[in-house]
Amino acid sequence: MKRKPTPGIRKVMQADRELEEEIKRWEVISFAAAVLAMHRYYGWTRVQLLEMLEHCAVICRDCSSTNQLSLIQMLDEETGIELQNGDDRSWKELAYLNASLKPGQQMTTSQWIYMRNRQKKWVEPQLMACILLGLHRMKGYGFTSLKRIYSQIAGIEAEYGWNRDALHAACLDATGISAAEYMNDRVIALQQDGQNDDC
Repeated sequence: MKRKPTPGIRKVMQADRELEEEIKRWEVISFAAAVLAMHRYYGWTRVQLLEMLEHCAVICRDCSSTNQLSLIQMLDEETGIELQNGDDRSWKELAYLNASLKPGQQMTTSQWIYMRNRQKKWVEPQLMACILLGLHRMKGYGFTSLKRIYSQIAGIEAEYGWNRDALHAACLDATGISAAEYMNDRVIALQQDGQNDDC
């Protein structure tokens, strides 16, 4: 007979689900807006847009391989751009954004829930960092160009009221690309390729 999870485990599972939902929501919003921005303002073709998403997928794969780095940290170190989440806090102040545990150390239930709740507030800046870093690595864009593109992407998000379905439909209609779906498929494929290389 299967044991029911304890109240503490149920709270941890709920915190994990809420973070996962926030990631899914912002993946659609952020990547669709980025694709639309590069198509609208720079005339990028489907091939160029998919290349940008490929760079982003590689970055996500690399970042997910360690808990010692965040996408925001990677962007800051490579471009000098430090994104924040609206609270005027630096990623450098956040112990649970780039958590580092000693061997054998485990978080308490309260620490885990605190970490997940804090991570939820940083989902959108993390994804924006991935996009800007992808553009930097693909085209060599520097601080000024990336800041301008950031504003253009944010403007498109606002134009559609941060509506996931509306942005997805607009991106698909304008470019034929389902940006978040493509990204997720590529990240999974890259992770699998990496596992196969290790065999």
